[in-house]
Parts: sequence; structure tokens; C-alpha cells
Amino acid sequence: MNKLKKKFSKYHVTNPNFFSKIYFSVIYSSLINLFNFNDKKILDFGGGQGFLKKKLKKKYNCDVKIYDIIPSLSDLKNWKSYDFDCIIFCQVLCLLKSKHIKLIFEFLKKKKNIYIISVFSKQTIINKIFAFVLGHKDAHGDTKTFPEDEKKILLENFKLLKSYNFLLFEILILSNN
Repeated sequence: MNKLKKKFSKYHVTNPNFFSKIYFSVIYSSLINLFNFNDKKILDFGGGQGFLKKKLKKKYNCDVKIYDIIPSLSDLKNWKSYDFDCIIFCQVLCLLKSKHIKLIFEFLKKKKNIYIISVFSKQTIINKIFAFVLGHKDAHGDTKTFPEDEKKILLENFKLLKSYNFLLFEILILSNN
């Protein structure tokens, strides 16, 4: 077990292999091409090792901060103190109980004019086969909120601007207005 994997084994941190790098690259490329992040202050909530942050900064003139449960991976100690225009939840809300998601959303509703972007795995049998092939056989083992519930909570709390349905994942772009 490599050092990083061992250090973060109690958390759900993606340690990509060759194939999962391609999978996440497709997700990140899809995401950054569906929304204009120029001049935005972005909070990557649960951003882990910063793969999305690197791609965003490479393509756009934007300020991206990561908040992660693992302090050494976070740019911020308190995500609520960062004045962001856009918050991205990329395959992270599923790891939280719905009551915790609702608490986060209560805070987001109080902010003015922000975008909420959620990317979530559909967790279908096709996802499970791909996860196994990609070497992440227990990719959804820590799921606390399933995709249909995540989507429902998002739609109950925010205005849907766009929805993009891909084979293995879905991207929702929402607003708090």
C-alpha cells in the first residue's frame, strides 16, 4: 500500500490508477466545458488531491480553493469563511448523510447569487462494473446518500439551470436564487 493510500485509508480519497485517471479526466473535462468559470471564486468541496482544481486553473482565470475533511488537503480551515461564487460537489455528497447535506444547503441558501454544481455517479450496475475494472471495487462502499436522493435534495433546495446526463454520471448546475 503506498504512503498516500495508507495515510488516507479511513477517508474516501481517490488514489487513481491509469484507468481511473481517464475516467475522472472525462468527468472533469465535461464539467469545465459545461460552465464558464472565468473570474469566479470557486470552492471545491471535498476536492481531495486537487485534480479538478488544477484543470480549472489551467483553463480559466479563476480562484479555486479546496475544502476537504483531511486538513492537509484543504486550502481552508473553515469553508464558510471563503467568499465564493460557485461551489462544486464532485462525487462527494454521496459520502454525507442527508441531514448533513441539508445543513450545508441551509448555509448556501443564505449566500447571494452563487452557483451550485454537483457531479454524482449514477451507481448503476454499469458503474459497479467499471469501478471493479478500474481497480476501485468498493468505489461506492461508503455511500450514505444515494444518487436519486442527492438529486432530490438538490432540486428541493435550489433552482436547476442545466442538467447533463452522461452514461456513468450526471452533472447538475443550480443557483440559489
